[in-house]
Amino acid sequence: MAVGFPIAAMALEPEALITYRGVEGSLWIEVEVIPDVPVVGPNKFTVRVRNNGTREFIDNAKIMIVAYDGEAQPHYQVVALNNPINTMDYVGRLTVKSPGIWRLHITVEAPGVGSEVFVVPVDIAPQRLDPGPGGALVLLVIVTGFISGGFYLRMRSHQVLKSR
Repeated sequence: MAVGFPIAAMALEPEALITYRGVEGSLWIEVEVIPDVPVVGPNKFTVRVRNNGTREFIDNAKIMIVAYDGEAQPHYQVVALNNPINTMDYVGRLTVKSPGIWRLHITVEAPGVGSEVFVVPVDIAPQRLDPGPGGALVLLVIVTGFISGGFYLRMRSHQVLKSR
């Protein structure tokens, strides 16, 4: 298993957060997640891999991400693929359907360097879509706008017809 730690640092993407850095054998990885607080639903995981000895990025690795629930049962699996624009980024998207502490087993196979498994703990939060007074206010403003717009058009058309 990998030696690593969850961290909170700014990432390259504005709404991403580096959630993990770890070293195992000759490999070093960094994991980002979008959204910055992972929630039930789709989450984007970006993995960067470096050779621990030379600190050079590895752009030809094979990366598999398997998500295990709190009972150590595998539920989701995805292959992280190179980003064509930035070849040092491997991107995998997982859609998680329940909140809780999940463990991502990230298997990295790098030619000439070796193969290692990193275990990344991720706290998946429930969806943040609770109804609130702000949404009701927006709905009220929109409905009022439509109704008053209709009345205005009707009154204006009656005025134009009377003036003829």
